[in-house]
Amino acid sequence: MAHDAFTTSTATPVQTTRHAVAPGPWFGVVKRWAALLARWHAAHRSRSRLAQLPPELLRDVGLTEDTARRELDKPFWR
Repeated sequence: MAHDAFTTSTATPVQTTRHAVAPGPWFGVVKRWAALLARWHAAHRSRSRLAQLPPELLRDVGLTEDTARRELDKPFWR
């Protein structure tokens, strides 16, 4: 009997077990760093988009060019 890709195997499937693992002491630190990096990235994205807006659209959203410039001059961590 020839075996091909459509022949079913008679081997027993391997059973995997998952054990619940309690988060270690570094879990909270890593989680806070990840949240901080995400916040910095979001600020960078929104400021990049703000920098692309023409003055008339800035006025439409209630910002002056000076206000936008002050926001753009902030460091990424603020």
